[in-house]
Amino acid sequence: KLTFKAHWSFLKPTVSVLPAIVGFELKPGEVFEQDFRLVYPNGTQSKTIRPELVLTTVEKDGVPTDQPIELRVQPWCRLAANGHHLDAAPDLASPPENWGAPPLTMAYPSQVVRGLNSWSGPADLSSIVYCGFDDQHLYIGIQGLDDQPAIASRSPIDGVDFLLLAAPAIPDRPAARMLQLHLRPDGQRRLLKGPAELADAIKSKVTVTATGYTVTLAIPLEILPADWQQAGVRLDLGLTGTDPGSDGPEALFLSGDGQLRIPDPQRFAIIKSVPKAAP
Repeated sequence: KLTFKAHWSFLKPTVSVLPAIVGFELKPGEVFEQDFRLVYPNGTQSKTIRPELVLTTVEKDGVPTDQPIELRVQPWCRLAANGHHLDAAPDLASPPENWGAPPLTMAYPSQVVRGLNSWSGPADLSSIVYCGFDDQHLYIGIQGLDDQPAIASRSPIDGVDFLLLAAPAIPDRPAARMLQLHLRPDGQRRLLKGPAELADAIKSKVTVTATGYTVTLAIPLEILPADWQQAGVRLDLGLTGTDPGSDGPEALFLSGDGQLRIPDPQRFAIIKSVPKAAP
């Protein structure tokens, strides 16, 4: 039996993890798991800091170790957010900021999966993501900020990529129930992955704005996996834009993954429904 002391290490000293780990025991065949939130001093959640869990042995079979073993683990942190319950189905052509507080953001360097050298910051390309539920649909609103939205729409790869784990659930084959839609700033939409009958049930709207464009989607709850209310809805979002005269596109992904050919659903964000408030 090994006894460890443990602590989290971050590149930024102002970041903390809740709950903190003081120590734990790990017996043969046992697995250590922890649900935690990464927070800044003002309480803002973030997954964009790669944390490192530092484990150091202090005892073996109850005897202090003269030569401690140190293990360092860098877990991939998955974004989680709550979807607000909406009193009425929203108009997909209207701005989504009325759905509630924006739970997710694509604006961090660790989310840039292409064009990091040319990406100049959130004003160049970024997004705020809103989520909401009613009794029949999950609503996703992506407010994309693009300093070249009109020119970006000329490139076939520019726009929003929407990835969703949908029903029916097939054990051990998550890719078989994965949907991927590509929505361009000019309103064109293309199914890149998944069954067409599930994708056709999703309604979408693209609205060009003065600072970019907004993509809103209505996903029927009936196409989600049966356990979505307990496990949450797993999805990922990508935003791609090409500036004139640049060497190539810039792209941000909510998960920071961006592997469109072989996406990893374990890295997808998890959206959970907030129960309707009692009257």
